[in-house]
Amino acid sequence: RNKEYNKAEKVFNDIRKSFEDSEYKTAASYYLGVINAQYAKDEKNTNLLFSKKSKAKQYFEEYLKDAPDGRLANECVNQINSLGIPLNQQDYFLIGQIYFKNNDYKNAYNSFNKSYMASSWAYLSRIYRKNGEYQKSMILFEQNYPLYSKNIDEDNLQAVIEAYAMQYPKGA
Repeated sequence: RNKEYNKAEKVFNDIRKSFEDSEYKTAASYYLGVINAQYAKDEKNTNLLFSKKSKAKQYFEEYLKDAPDGRLANECVNQINSLGIPLNQQDYFLIGQIYFKNNDYKNAYNSFNKSYMASSWAYLSRIYRKNGEYQKSMILFEQNYPLYSKNIDEDNLQAVIEAYAMQYPKGA
């Protein structure tokens, strides 16, 4: 069985090298994640088990960074969550972005609350607004915009500013 994993891993790594700037590389990242996750399920050696799970997480995250709107993005998040390994604040931020893009605001909120406020405040403000919690949204914006507006991407910054501007006249 290990020979099969190693052979498949080599093929997908070759694809990643041969097609560096293409969808094939992105898809290969997903399949390398699946291979390593499956290998981990079959592994008895705890050191190798953790190593394979960590590699699987790395490949799934590469897919998410390259294709956050990709057809396998949700599956990557599910796979990462099922690995049972510790996640850091950057992991939670990336996962939160995928949930947010898929309108899963409850899980996005939970993930963003485990990530750096400097990166996640705009998403959290937008989630509060979408949930009708305008006051919380405004407070979060007003507290964090002056400090962290340079830490978020332009599209998210524009969206949070527009959301703030739309609710500000309401004062609610």
